[in-house]
Amino acid sequence: MAKLESRLIVGGGFLAMSLIAIATFLRVAHGGPAMAGPVKEAKSKPGSFAVVELYTSEGCSSCPPAEANLRRITEEAKSNGTTVYALDFHIDYWDRLGWIDVASNAAATSRQNDYANQFGNRSVYTPQMIINGKVEFNGSDGPKSDLELSSALAETTTFKIAVNAKRQDTIVIANWTASNPLEDDVILVALVQDDLITLVNAGENQGRTLHHFNVVRDFQTADASLSQGEVTLKLPMQDRNAPHHIVGFLQSRTTGQIRAATSTTF
Repeated sequence: MAKLESRLIVGGGFLAMSLIAIATFLRVAHGGPAMAGPVKEAKSKPGSFAVVELYTSEGCSSCPPAEANLRRITEEAKSNGTTVYALDFHIDYWDRLGWIDVASNAAATSRQNDYANQFGNRSVYTPQMIINGKVEFNGSDGPKSDLELSSALAETTTFKIAVNAKRQDTIVIANWTASNPLEDDVILVALVQDDLITLVNAGENQGRTLHHFNVVRDFQTADASLSQGEVTLKLPMQDRNAPHHIVGFLQSRTTGQIRAATSTTF
């Protein structure tokens, strides 16, 4: 299975929010089906968790299988009683190729570029899946995602965070606390739309109706060394009344490793 779907040259530090220069040429190598091969049931220990980030785009024809894989992972986690936080990040570098993703976000692109620096990759691609900030691979690869998920859920953490949130008209105010964060840690708080359905009228997925799951519509980071804080998240204008929830996690600014995670509703 080829790994690359689209690639861009990257730069910058982890969690930097600056925009990247868009490459004028994208290489395409389509990924395999999300359900290829037997599925290994993930088991977890008390205190274990997995944050599964998928970097995707409505303009990418290889991304729907990866999004189906993300949905499968989450549904199986609910069935198995494992703690998995799924996050569907829509990048914006596909937007110039015929279709503007309704959920694309330059901040998601910047975050993916920071991961590329962390992993020593010269470029970024879709669909990319990252688990607990430690490992990355083609998001359509079901057996690989199951293997890495089982590995993540075999570990435990002593770090703790808590997040609560309330809606105020078109924004959500989220308050967070962190217990004994390390000096280089940051808190990321994400506003996540439960479901999003889009009829794509152009680009590689023209004519397809795409069903997205756990779409990150806004996210903010803060210095975790403060031990507590507040962030403001904007609800998407056209989907402000759709079901949303909040996911928060503690992450090393240096290594990208996610140390603890939680979620809440509002």
